[in-house]
Amino acid sequence: DKSVFYRVLTKNRIGSSFMDIEDRLISETQKDNGETVISIKEYEVEENKTTRWVVEFVFEEAKYTIVFSGIEKNEVEKTVENLYFL
Repeated sequence: DKSVFYRVLTKNRIGSSFMDIEDRLISETQKDNGETVISIKEYEVEENKTTRWVVEFVFEEAKYTIVFSGIEKNEVEKTVENLYFL
């Protein structure tokens, strides 16, 4: 199954909420797109041996999290490359 989960936390909520991921971290990279630094983490989901990607960044006092499940790496990278900051 493929899914995408998207969450935005505003400034007053950034410190009060977190996402706990218990899967095994495989890799972590960061990309600076000129507007912000984007963290990209790849996890192995133990129960079904699939891959989960977590993309996180802060922009204009809000924290953004995008979680991709069952999505290929190239699709995640394409999404990150096409993020626009207005």
